[in-house]
Amino acid sequence: TRGILAHMNSEAAMVGVLGHEIGHTTSRHIVQKISQSQLAGLGVGLGMVFLPEVRPYGDLIQGGLQVLFLKFSRDDEREADTLGIRYSLGAGYDPEEMASLFHVLHRIGERSGQKVPNWLSTHPDPLNREERILRELQSSGLSRENLLVKDEEFKRRLEGMVYGEDPAQGFMDGSRFKHPELKFQIEFPPGWRVQNTPMAVFSAPSDGSAALQLTGSGVPAGTRPEEFGRSWLRHNRLEYGTGERGRVHGFPAYVAPFRAVSDRGAVVGEAGFIIDGEVAYEVIAYTSERAYRQYRETFLRVVSSFDRLRDREALAAQPDRIHIFRVTRPMTLGEALADSGVDRQRLAELALVNNMELDDRLEAGALIKTIKGGRGRKL
Repeated sequence: TRGILAHMNSEAAMVGVLGHEIGHTTSRHIVQKISQSQLAGLGVGLGMVFLPEVRPYGDLIQGGLQVLFLKFSRDDEREADTLGIRYSLGAGYDPEEMASLFHVLHRIGERSGQKVPNWLSTHPDPLNREERILRELQSSGLSRENLLVKDEEFKRRLEGMVYGEDPAQGFMDGSRFKHPELKFQIEFPPGWRVQNTPMAVFSAPSDGSAALQLTGSGVPAGTRPEEFGRSWLRHNRLEYGTGERGRVHGFPAYVAPFRAVSDRGAVVGEAGFIIDGEVAYEVIAYTSERAYRQYRETFLRVVSSFDRLRDREALAAQPDRIHIFRVTRPMTLGEALADSGVDRQRLAELALVNNMELDDRLEAGALIKTIKGGRGRKL
């Protein structure tokens, strides 16, 4: 993905990662995991299963289950690492560059506070993977002298690449979610966590006692929100009550209460459907039966906050982009980053991006990655 690509520093590292992913395919790990996810999907269709943390329901859980099951086991990851080494060597690239990437992943985990003990994780710890790859290379007795790295050529290709999230795909401004590309905005409850993904926007309070999700579907022009909403609720096997047709800031809208029951109990909520031209937005908010009265007005306020985005600054928001900077004299990475004019608050982050420490020495002419900040985005 683009996220991990920004932390690569050579073509050899990219080849190693591609070899690792090809290894999953040639070893049929993906086929095995897809089969498991299909079985799980059948279970969802036959009887809704509510996970304690988020209590998803109906067909909505299927995407999450696919992600869950496509996390490979530790043995799968080790096998893919070994194949990544083999494929790298076969193509004439240095696999040690792939090992160094795992060191970066370990540092990122430490910085974000998300490091998981090796024995609790389905994936081997990144440091363990780095050490294992280096041991395999050492035991092979192969000389690395003529192996390709291609660091400078690779870094030049990263010039201008989007770094981090692209605000055009949606960003938070306080508790308001703004989507410049689709030109809408919506207000989530203050203090609730929000996660923006390519498939949906999710929000929940820190205690997980309720949840909201926003999705969109293509529809023919002139679609009536009540017809779309009722069809959507039936398709997801949700019982629904008498809904109300109206307008939300000029958009045709339909809101209806719904209920779903499983052997773990019932969830209830409010479903809002808003039509904007050829897009139907689904705002689905739900909680436990006993907490519904507490959250109902909160759910309805979120639906009624949907509005057109007209803020010129938000509409013009630009992403951060990678910029390649050539060092003019021998100096430390920290000094080079300061010379490049980057925000000093991002020095630690940029050390990770370059897989270096701030006091590491650089030779004159070396290339490093910096970040040019976007404009118009409020953080």
